[in-house]
Amino acid sequence: MASANNARAKLNQHFVSGWIEIFAAPKALLSHVEWSLERALDCKLQITWSAQPLTPGSFQTRLRFSAPSGRAGEIATALAGWNYLRFDVCEMGGRDSDGARYLGTPSLGLHHATVGKNGDVLISENQIGAILESCYKRGLDFEEEFAKALGVEWEAELVPYREGQESMRWLHATG
Repeated sequence: MASANNARAKLNQHFVSGWIEIFAAPKALLSHVEWSLERALDCKLQITWSAQPLTPGSFQTRLRFSAPSGRAGEIATALAGWNYLRFDVCEMGGRDSDGARYLGTPSLGLHHATVGKNGDVLISENQIGAILESCYKRGLDFEEEFAKALGVEWEAELVPYREGQESMRWLHATG
């Protein structure tokens, strides 16, 4: 009975699409990164890596995926565990949910943002209230705090790595 319920639950899962861009991963971590992605996506992968000219000794790859909603967070968490990676993981919104975007760099760590159906970063009412309160109470700069919420520093660090990215491969996670 339990296995029938699990099978039914899997059939009712809503799948969303997204992408994984690993802009720079040291050669010594490639097999570990692949294992982390396989575990997060619950499928076997054959990833093609190419040399990353901006970071000698590092490699890059780009993948698209289709998986149950929320999987981007699992993928980003798995990648963030390897401190030397530069990456972008994005999950497009589904029929009942907004999307998510995760940017990771060695110097800045992990950034998460909610993404609307049109691709814009969404800042919630609660986030705006927290930004205003921290600026007022701690004397923080309003523009800087909004830039952090939007991920401006992460984007600026990753822009040079976006140029020259190769084509994407589609993956479909079943679990």
